[in-house]
Amino acid sequence: MLRFGIELMQPDLLMEQALGSTSHPAELGPTELSLDVTSAVERVADLGFNLIELNPDLMVFFPRCFNLPSVERLRALKASRGLSYTLHLPLWSVDPSTPVQPVRRGSVDALVNGLLRMAPLEPEVYVLHATGALAAELGRMAALEPVRPLVMRLFQEQARCSLKRLLDCTGLPSRLLAVETIEFPLELTLELAEEFGLSVCLDTGHVLAGYSGDVTLEGALERTFPRLGEVHLHDGYRRPAPDGSVRVADHLPLGEGDLAVEWFLGQLEEAGFMGPVILELTIEEAHASLEVIRAHCPDLPLPRGPIRRNRRKNMDSVTLLGQEITRQQVIDALNQFDSQYPDTNDYDSWLDKGMYRYAVRYGGNLYPCKFVLSLASGFGVSDFGGGEQTNRLFRRLGFEVINKP
Repeated sequence: MLRFGIELMQPDLLMEQALGSTSHPAELGPTELSLDVTSAVERVADLGFNLIELNPDLMVFFPRCFNLPSVERLRALKASRGLSYTLHLPLWSVDPSTPVQPVRRGSVDALVNGLLRMAPLEPEVYVLHATGALAAELGRMAALEPVRPLVMRLFQEQARCSLKRLLDCTGLPSRLLAVETIEFPLELTLELAEEFGLSVCLDTGHVLAGYSGDVTLEGALERTFPRLGEVHLHDGYRRPAPDGSVRVADHLPLGEGDLAVEWFLGQLEEAGFMGPVILELTIEEAHASLEVIRAHCPDLPLPRGPIRRNRRKNMDSVTLLGQEITRQQVIDALNQFDSQYPDTNDYDSWLDKGMYRYAVRYGGNLYPCKFVLSLASGFGVSDFGGGEQTNRLFRRLGFEVINKP
């Protein structure tokens, strides 16, 4: 049975918890921000998620949020609510693969501190980015193409040193540590996992976006299955654009990228995978993604609670001026817009004009609501009203409408 969870790193929820009733957050000093992380975890649990991924990076903004009393409260909450935790080891400002030795050693110290601090919670899996931002940046650098394999081996060697020290300093059983598929060649990540007896965290969106090299999700799943300890579930894509460039996106709700949801979850189910499947999405995006999973895999048990009870059923079609418009017609219109306007602002400079107040967000991109509906329906933009009338139709079809940034 697949076990779905969600990450605690929910900016809106966490800031709401931290600010409380403060009406002037800009006037707060940096030491006045505090977060009751136990209450935040309880909020997420109340939404129906009993499997929650914690992240010590929260201490960047809330230094005391995972102090000893907080960890003890989290442990008590785990027992009373029947929760399970996974842990994403520190990522921000951490680079365990950098050749700059003082930075690498400090990064390992931060990883050791985060791991030992959270160990009393007995996380099921400890997820690690074995390489950092510098390896990703140089891996993209066209000038290094002739020597890229050599450069990536250099970073792998530094990651090897960091992994050895991390395991030596913590005594963590190696199989509990899962190296994630990130912006680093998959084959080098798997070599590290095999050398140290580690697990692997397969991040679906990262693979679909091409971050782990020239490998399909099917190929990545086949190669990681023997060591698969956790899945980070979100959608993504890597697609050619009409102007010859490549468009890349990840951390999208399911259904907005190239993930074959039914196939992927079916493969996990068929293999009897019992590890955590963590939705690396916002609460709203996780809500929408669970609806997609329910549509494709109706027999899968999914998190229950307010997310399920309060959900609004998306409609297959809506009516505008007596004409039926389907969700697929809108998707076709979005694709047509992409073809006509590779840069979304090429259409009427709409992002810069105050008369355009809302945007459809799909596949990581923004679109002008009324014009897209015009493309989908065939009506002129002056034939129907905008604003909430248009927004309501998009939402009924399952699309996200936001206030334009």
